Amino acid sequence: MAKDIVVIAHNIRSAFNVGSIFRVCDGVGVTKLYLTGYTPFPQIDNDKRLNFEIEKTEKKIKKSGLEGFNNLSFKHAENIITLIKELKEKRFKIVGLEQHQNSVNIFDYKVTEKTAIIIGNEVSGVESQVLDNCDKIIEIPMYGKGKSLNVAVSLAVALYTITR
Repeated sequence: MAKDIVVIAHNIRSAFNVGSIFRVCDGVGVTKLYLTGYTPFPQIDNDKRLNFEIEKTEKKIKKSGLEGFNNLSFKHAENIITLIKELKEKRFKIVGLEQHQNSVNIFDYKVTEKTAIIIGNEVSGVESQVLDNCDKIIEIPMYGKGKSLNVAVSLAVALYTITR
């Protein structure tokens, strides 16, 4: 992928989804993955693994992420609004992936500059406060009876669509 695209995964609950997000980002050639809010994230320093839950979470991420976990640059950032401001200072366009009254159909959107794609919680999506800080909101049209896709699947559809 020739474009500079980063992904922000905000308040994702499932470590398995985080692993899948790693895998998708690696497959598409995303530059960096930011894990924000309470999204589970891998602990890099083995000496700091004192909590069994952290180790269990990391195993889930690695299991579903396969090689994506090893190939992709990532960073944990607690505050997404601070991260968005930092990325805007680096001239990134901030794009939320969410069903919203102001969203544009993903098939009508194409990345033309440095872009940060934000995905949100599996149930509640991207928070309105976060969407208010986006330059653009895109959504995947749903043609069936279901109202949404899994967050990692949505990310895959979005990344491959907007970088075509």
